[in-house]
Amino acid sequence: SCFILKNKGSLDFVFRKTVNDYKTYDRFVKVEIDDKEIRSYKVKKGSLIITLDSSYLNKLSAGIHTMKVFFTDGSCSTPFIVEKKQESYSLPVTGIN
Repeated sequence: SCFILKNKGSLDFVFRKTVNDYKTYDRFVKVEIDDKEIRSYKVKKGSLIITLDSSYLNKLSAGIHTMKVFFTDGSCSTPFIVEKKQESYSLPVTGIN
């Protein structure tokens, strides 16, 4: 997953268990980003869907980050990327073909 700094979007992460997936949501405990517990996220059922919104993501530095999700029966982690917004440039019109 990738987020561009200064945008207003969000990132969704879906976590599924290979066994008893219907219990995934009920076993959810907490989220850490780069080894620090956070509370700026939304959680909903559908296995387990964790959403990080732009108000949190825009506070991160550009680079690779790691989300670690803890459950009562274990944990898992996934990397994601935060990129700087690319500047757009327009070339001058010269009238020369």
